[in-house]
Amino acid sequence: MNGKKVFFLKNAMLIGNLVSHAISWMMISTFSHHSPAIEMSKAWKLGKKLDYYSSPVFITLLILVTVMYEKPIRKFISLKFSNEHIDEKLEQKAKKRLLNEPFIFVVFNFTLWATGAVVYSVVLKYLDYNCQVVNVIMQSIFHVAMINAVITFFLLEKVSQVRMAPLLFPEGHLVSVPGTAKVSIRKKLLAFYFAGTMLPFIFLVSRVQWVFVFSKNLEEVTDLMNATIFSMSFLFMTLGLFLTLLVSGSFARPLKEISATLKEVRKGRFTRRVTVRSNDELGNVGDVINEMNLGLQDRERIKKEYDKKQREYSRDLEKQVEERTKELTEANSKLLESNFMIRATNRKIMDSLRYAQVIQESILPKGLKVEVANGFVIWQPKDVVGGDMYYVERFETGFVISVIDCTGHGVPGAFMTMIAAAGLRRVLKDEKEFDPAEILKRLNRIVKTTLQQDTEYAGSNDGLDAAVAKVDLEDMSLTYAGAKLRLALVNGNVSFIRGDKQSIGYKDSDLDFEYKNHKVNLDLGTSFYLYTDGFVDQLGGKKGFMLGNKRFGRLLKDVNSYPYEEQRLMLLKALEEYQGDYERQDDLTVVGFGLCKDACGWLSSHGKMTG
Repeated sequence: MNGKKVFFLKNAMLIGNLVSHAISWMMISTFSHHSPAIEMSKAWKLGKKLDYYSSPVFITLLILVTVMYEKPIRKFISLKFSNEHIDEKLEQKAKKRLLNEPFIFVVFNFTLWATGAVVYSVVLKYLDYNCQVVNVIMQSIFHVAMINAVITFFLLEKVSQVRMAPLLFPEGHLVSVPGTAKVSIRKKLLAFYFAGTMLPFIFLVSRVQWVFVFSKNLEEVTDLMNATIFSMSFLFMTLGLFLTLLVSGSFARPLKEISATLKEVRKGRFTRRVTVRSNDELGNVGDVINEMNLGLQDRERIKKEYDKKQREYSRDLEKQVEERTKELTEANSKLLESNFMIRATNRKIMDSLRYAQVIQESILPKGLKVEVANGFVIWQPKDVVGGDMYYVERFETGFVISVIDCTGHGVPGAFMTMIAAAGLRRVLKDEKEFDPAEILKRLNRIVKTTLQQDTEYAGSNDGLDAAVAKVDLEDMSLTYAGAKLRLALVNGNVSFIRGDKQSIGYKDSDLDFEYKNHKVNLDLGTSFYLYTDGFVDQLGGKKGFMLGNKRFGRLLKDVNSYPYEEQRLMLLKALEEYQGDYERQDDLTVVGFGLCKDACGWLSSHGKMTG
């Protein structure tokens, strides 16, 4: 762009402002030409002389204010066409100034005209002109000031939309500039209505009043009325046409672009853009359509890339499918062979486990089988075989019941139960030792030495927890000793007897540890329960907590009044409900028992219990 065009672009808004003032001066000239009185004509002539001297000052002030206000805009245009870097702050300031310029100069121009009206009135009063003349002239100038404000706004907005906005806002988004004044389309139309209807009406009414005030006879009234109506009609018809062209253009141009862009979108072409020229509703719609087109372009681009990759993928797919089919066929053959071997191996393992189950069950008593006691046994390994066991041994005046929880579960736990069972038989049958504390002490030594865990080179660290209860009908007592397991007693209330905190057989288990006996009196209304931690450690409930000894105690209290077989079923059902969908945690053993009603009489009649 050459220097001449750049000059006119920089001064476009100034030229528009000067044009609005020229139109206003033409209106003043028209009013003075049709003055209804000699004194009025003299006043207007005096005004023309004042204008002759004040106009250069007025125009110079207008140019200076405009140039100072537009300084960021003019600098932006210079840098833009010289292809120099434009600072972001300068760009934002120029945009803000441009959008606010019509509003700023509406106020500035109205202030200038109003100041002129006041100054002119003061001069006329100073020269002793009639007050009516002064008032008429002041009203006329104020009316012209209002018309000038309307013309200035629409003319500057037109110049801004056509010349300036496309340069400063190539991407649009005028609405998003902060600190700018905005006028909706509705308010613009109201201003246009006011300028086109209300202002002419006000002018006409005031001129008619002047005619009647200053005319001397009816003939003069008629002549002046005809001249006034003709001149005012011509003036405001011309002004209305001018404003209509300005306002309609500010709406028609963006609507035409929006319509053309939407037609391109309907045809599937998304490259056209709406040139956003204003920060009103039409400008906002233009921004939305442009953003929509960008989104549609991205969608089309992604679609094309996807289609291209899809075609490439389709070309390679058949080859890949063929290769994969061959690989899968070979792998499937190997998998079938492996599955056959796994099933065979699994069958052997399960057969071995089932036989191990038979062996393990064979070392366990078939229930209590004690003539003087009623009771139940719950024994449920977590797997096919487990690390829990229970043992019953009779002696002359009573019997011994023990419950044992070995390290781990499954096959390792089952091996440990074999060692524990052999150790118990040795202590009870061979050594005839029935004292619970001594039984635990000897069992501790047997397990530890059998696994060589009393040496430094031991390769294992296994052991067990145990509970041993001795029932002696001769003195009607129950003696209990435990290694980390408890005995529960229920007779209306629930109480627990804790075992010692020393486990059996581990590397760190004291070989000479002395376990403690706990002795309680026997009566027919008391039930006793020996149990491993598999029941109380089971996770379940709403929060996945362990069942715990407190809940277990409440269960025992609830079921205690029922026969022992029903107690067993009720405990298992309660555990299943609490467990829910959680996995079984460990092997499970519970032995519950109590004396028969004729236990004492049986001992008297038989003398001794037979083994």
